[in-house]
Order: sequence, then structure tokens, then C-alpha cells
Amino acid sequence: MRFKVLGRIRVENAGTAVPLGGPKQQVVLACLIMRGNTLVPFGTLVDSVWLGNEPPQVRPTVHAYVSRLRKALACGVGATRIRWETGGYRLRIEQGELDADEFDARVTAARAAWAAGDLVAARAGLRSALALWDGPALSGMAGPLIDAHVARLSELRAIVWEECVDVDLALGNHVEVIPELCTLIRDHPLREGLASRLMIAYYRHGRTADALRVYRRTRAELVRELGIEPGPELRRLHRRILQSDPTLRPHQCEENTCQSRVR
Repeated sequence: MRFKVLGRIRVENAGTAVPLGGPKQQVVLACLIMRGNTLVPFGTLVDSVWLGNEPPQVRPTVHAYVSRLRKALACGVGATRIRWETGGYRLRIEQGELDADEFDARVTAARAAWAAGDLVAARAGLRSALALWDGPALSGMAGPLIDAHVARLSELRAIVWEECVDVDLALGNHVEVIPELCTLIRDHPLREGLASRLMIAYYRHGRTADALRVYRRTRAELVRELGIEPGPELRRLHRRILQSDPTLRPHQCEENTCQSRVR
């Protein structure tokens, strides 16, 4: 069985998609998956599905959703994936069945390779972790529990993207990462870490004007959306580019870039 949350919610059994029912039933499943092997209180499921506007007969409705999910996830005689315990339900997920756990494992292995100085293996590992994603986590779903997990997973994904770019920059792949960074910044215009990496990539490619343009655009977005100036690191990078700081060149800073990201 494979449980997938790095994109729209999906479950596969021996490579075949498992029917998950309607949107509300899928929200119930999403809550159980995100707290896999942990009791999810009944009230949490109700709040996540109806957002405070539950119907009068909510208890039998939730039980019906879970009953259908039990049948859909049946994996053998007597093998029940979802169990009722006092106050709520628990979904059993085995090791290696959840794509979010596999993402974490691949990232951990890649960071170990990075720390050992194997940048090629680190890059391959980070890229393979990012390849597990098929869009925003739990795409199209919302609710108190789901929103919290989506925010956490989205932040982890963004961090890994930044780390992957750092490895590419350390390997001298500054030209190759420019199109990718432009796409990422379009989706995350307020993320200063992405802006700084694109500025460095442009600068190393001899496109200083484009690097400075990224700073101006990012600053304008921050001021307009949040009413704040860029942080000290981005401002410092801007000054260094204006001063044509030679230490920003690849042969001067690859080693420092790598070491600064591995802690």
C-alpha cells in the first residue's frame, strides 16, 4: 500500500489506484494519514470536514465515511487499517508506505552525502526527493489539521529546493539553475532565500543588471505585501554585487557555500 500526500491525495494498492470517495471522505482520510499510527480524536475529524458547520447527524456520517474507507483500504482477511479507539480513529501506516516519509528519508541521505563532501550524490538525492512531489501537498484540501501539515510540508519542500540550488551553485551549475529559480520565485515572490540564490546565479553568469533587478523586484514585493524591507543578508548581498565583490565568484566561494548549508 502506498499513501501519497505530496500532491493531491492518492492511495495505491499494488500499483492500482484505490477509490477514495467524495471530498469530505477524502478529508477524513487525509487527517488519518497525516497523523498516521496516532489516534485522531473524533472532534478533530468533524472540525476538519465541516469547519464548524457540522450537520445534526454528524456522528453516523463520519462513521459511514470511515466504514467505506476501511473497505477501500482492506489488505487481507482480518487486516483492518483503520480502528476505532476510545474517542477517535487510528490509521495504521507501515514503514515506507507514506511518500512524505520517503521524502524525509531521501533528504536525510542527501544531506549526509553533502556533509561527506559528495556533492554529486547530494544533488542526485535532493532531486530524487523533490521528484516525489506532484503539486502542492494535499492539493485542494483545507481544514485546521490539514492546513498545519500542508504548511509544514510546503516549508520543507522550499528548504530542500534552496539546498538543491546551493549544491548546484557549489558544482558550478549557475547557468542551469537560473530558469528553475525564476519559476520558483514566481511562485514564492516573498522568499528572500530564493531571491539571493538567483542573484548569485545571475552574477556568476555575468548578468549583474539582472541580479540587481531581482533585488529591486523582491524589495518592492516585500514592501507592498508585508510593509517590510529585505533582511540583512539580502541587503548585504546586494551591496556586494554593487561593489563587484570577487569572493562571490564560483572558485572563491563554492566551499564556503557548501559548508554553510550543512549543520
